[in-house]
Amino acid sequence: MPKPLSLLFLLCLSWLHLYAEPTPPPAPLSEPSFSQKLRGLQAHYLDEKNIWLSAYKNIKNYQEILLEIQILEDKLKQGGLSRKQRVDSNLRLDTLKSKLELYSNFEKSFTDILRLPLEKESIASMNLFSYLTKSYEKEIHKYQKLYASIKSDYEGAIDYIKEYKRRTLALLEESHDQEEEREIERFIFTLNDDLAYLESSQDIVFGLGDKLKLYENRLYKSVEEYRGTELPKIEITILLLLGVFALIYFTRRLVTRHVHDDERRFGILKTINILFILSVILVVIFTFSDNILYGLTFLGFVGAGLVVSLKEVVQNFIAWFYLSFSGLIKVGDRILLYHETRPVIGDIIAITTNKIVLYEGINHTTAQELKRAGRIVFIPNHYVFNHFIFNYTHENMKTLYDLIEIDLDPSSDLALAQKIALEVIYDRTGRYIELGKKQYGSLRAKYDLRHVDFKPQIHFTVENEKKAIRMQMWFVSPYRDIMQVRSEITQEFLGAIANKEEVRLKG
Repeated sequence: MPKPLSLLFLLCLSWLHLYAEPTPPPAPLSEPSFSQKLRGLQAHYLDEKNIWLSAYKNIKNYQEILLEIQILEDKLKQGGLSRKQRVDSNLRLDTLKSKLELYSNFEKSFTDILRLPLEKESIASMNLFSYLTKSYEKEIHKYQKLYASIKSDYEGAIDYIKEYKRRTLALLEESHDQEEEREIERFIFTLNDDLAYLESSQDIVFGLGDKLKLYENRLYKSVEEYRGTELPKIEITILLLLGVFALIYFTRRLVTRHVHDDERRFGILKTINILFILSVILVVIFTFSDNILYGLTFLGFVGAGLVVSLKEVVQNFIAWFYLSFSGLIKVGDRILLYHETRPVIGDIIAITTNKIVLYEGINHTTAQELKRAGRIVFIPNHYVFNHFIFNYTHENMKTLYDLIEIDLDPSSDLALAQKIALEVIYDRTGRYIELGKKQYGSLRAKYDLRHVDFKPQIHFTVENEKKAIRMQMWFVSPYRDIMQVRSEITQEFLGAIANKEEVRLKG
């Protein structure tokens, strides 16, 4: 902007400032009227955040609604109302009943505020966890804090109404109108009534403090009783359990060091583990039972209940105990059993307290009957009590008889066929014959095996349907090599008769 124009603009502003009218001062705020002061006091009465005042406000509202409902119901019963008045009264009555239902969920008396669990006749039994962590002290502290809050709120509610009364009385002194004074006096009457109602609960508040003190005494007495009676029992139990554990530990070490048979050692260690568990149960029962008779009775009932409810589990355990010491079967044995009509054959890979575990290997039975192998089979231990079990490897017996059947033409030279078969069998299994005799020799102390013979045997039978002579070749073989030995004997025999016209297979 050019300099002459800027000077002209400043002169105009100065002239306006000189001749402008001065701004009047702000009007003073009007003092609230007496009625406004009274309405303000009444409107905010009992609005303080205080549990006692809130409860009392709910009580008053509940009683006022109840009274209005009663008045409306009496008017409707008396009659004399116009149709519109009856409709309006019924609508109002429904509204009030809905409100009443709402207030029924709030406290209807100050007793509901004082819901501390101190009215119980007995205190919960002390336990080791509560004793060690001192959770009972936390519980007492929690109740003390709650009681202090209740008492503080109660005293605050009394002071609140007294302060309201003081302000209302001060307002009464300012009044010069009789109608206003009567309204103030009615409000003061309400305040006096409310104050009296609250002060009538003073005994409840201080009585709650006495109950809390009594509860603390009973709780600490319970702690002392626990320290004098139950704690020594726990200490004795811990010492006994440590003793049992030490005994079991050293017994296991002795068994491991001095019992060299793997199967026997495994069975003994299993039994020791079971005895350890039973010992722990017995120690706990007899330590915490008041007398031995009670403990035996309790143990009897528990045992009977277990037998009834866990019948198969108990049977499995008894069967396991029987198998551990009877020598009937053991881990590593090959056994054959039947599920319904289907054969199951395999090597035992584990015997637990509730089941026998088999590995289904490749053998003649799986090849002919099942057409599959390699599965894991689980058999409940109690099976041995009600079914036959065929043990291929009982005690030291590792060899067994097997059979190869070949159908020959009826015109074949059977004597020559028998000679060739015996030569082949002796060639392939001769070393197993002496081994089998030694193994069965160790069983003669327990069983009558005088007629057992391990020499190869050849038998012939007539098969009318096939019009053939069936040659049965019995031979001895280790149970794990049966399939291999069968294959070798079959191949060598067929190779030996391939160029002989006197011995022909049935076509």
